[in-house]
Amino acid sequence: MRSILSIYILLPTVLFCFLTAFSHGEQSERLPKTIDPDSHYLFYLHGQIVEGSDGRPTHPQHGVYEYKDIVDSLEAKGFWVISEVRQKNTNPAIYANNLASSINELKKAGVPSSHITVVGGSKGGIIACYTSNKLQDPELNFVILAGFFDRLKDDPQMLVYGRVLSIHDSSDKSGINPQRFLKKSKGVTEERIVVTKKGWGHSLIFKPRKEWIDEVVAWSGIDDEN
Repeated sequence: MRSILSIYILLPTVLFCFLTAFSHGEQSERLPKTIDPDSHYLFYLHGQIVEGSDGRPTHPQHGVYEYKDIVDSLEAKGFWVISEVRQKNTNPAIYANNLASSINELKKAGVPSSHITVVGGSKGGIIACYTSNKLQDPELNFVILAGFFDRLKDDPQMLVYGRVLSIHDSSDKSGINPQRFLKKSKGVTEERIVVTKKGWGHSLIFKPRKEWIDEVVAWSGIDDEN
């Protein structure tokens, strides 16, 4: 069995560091000095409502955001999950720059880009897009959960690169338009759009729903090696 590690990151204003890591009950303040290139690494970026919260904020329409359950569900699939509750009003561009640096650290340690997946919901999806734009790596995996907001159509940082999977619910009232962004993003090497029809709206991202978790697993390729 591949060992499973959950890392909770604290993002200061400039530096992007790893605060706490759990592996079979052991704790570390940083990534291991020896990184296993054969492992699959997943960066999970939550929605804006979770910022500065205890990880279980409640939205009047969408209910409780089950952040920890989402992380646990992704871990259970075999990913080395890297995530945190971001600070309130986190700047997406700054966060994306530091996230890109962390991904480059993994790559320098021998982890192939195909073993790295970035999953972002809503504002987390915007950060994931900015990270994709920063790295412009054709083999990195990105999953944008209800994050391709039409209101950002003129944002140059929303031009994405690499393998991009978009997932949203058909009843989402937030103005989600992945086709617009994927069409004008010339650096996309592979794309897929999944539209659920469950009536979840934006609450799609609030829970570890099988419909999107399974898509993440398939897109990452982790099952191909198990």
